[in-house]
Amino acid sequence: MSLLRSDVLRLYRRILHVAKTWKASSGLLKDTEDDRCYIKQEAERLFRKNENISSVEEISLCIKEAETRLEMALHYQNPYPRPVNFPPMAVPVSQKKS
Repeated sequence: MSLLRSDVLRLYRRILHVAKTWKASSGLLKDTEDDRCYIKQEAERLFRKNENISSVEEISLCIKEAETRLEMALHYQNPYPRPVNFPPMAVPVSQKKS
C-alpha cells in the first residue's frame, strides 16, 4: 500500500509541476492562466474525490486514468477532457424506443 501511496503522491506532484509550467497553445497569457487554474482545480477535485478509495485495483485504475489524461493533455496541448463523439444517428440502447 505504501508503494501505491508514493505513486499517487508522485503523480500529484507531476500534475502540479505541469500546471506550473503549462503554456496555452494560443500563446495568450489569459489562456495560460485559465488552463493552469483548471489543471490545479481538476487535480484537487479528483484526488479529493478519490481519497477514500482503499482497493488496490481501484487505486491502480485511477492512477492509470490520471496518467493517460495527463499524457493526452500534454500531447494535444489541451488540459480539458476530450469530448466523446458518437455517430449522428447513434442512440444509446437504454434510450431506444420499442
